[in-house]
Amino acid sequence: MDILANDERHSYGLNENAKACKLVTGFWPDDSRILDKFDEDQQIVVKKYGLPSMDVFRNDPAEYERQIRKSAKEMELGLWQLQKLVPFFILVNFQI
Repeated sequence: MDILANDERHSYGLNENAKACKLVTGFWPDDSRILDKFDEDQQIVVKKYGLPSMDVFRNDPAEYERQIRKSAKEMELGLWQLQKLVPFFILVNFQI
């Protein structure tokens, strides 16, 4: 069963990116509750993995990066440069 079938009345209709957003977050892109969902999810991830808060990012980006790199090393995770990921996200085509 298509979980979006009951929501076809929405102005986004068959827009694949909007459907992907709805599928992943449970909200259409123009639903203001999506921002609260992002904040909640971010807090869960920060707490679960012991990451620095976004306050550190805003106030001292260099310290934030240092802490992220330290956490990644402790968890034996590699970090990729954003520039190397951009082509992947540009080419992604959601098929929902």
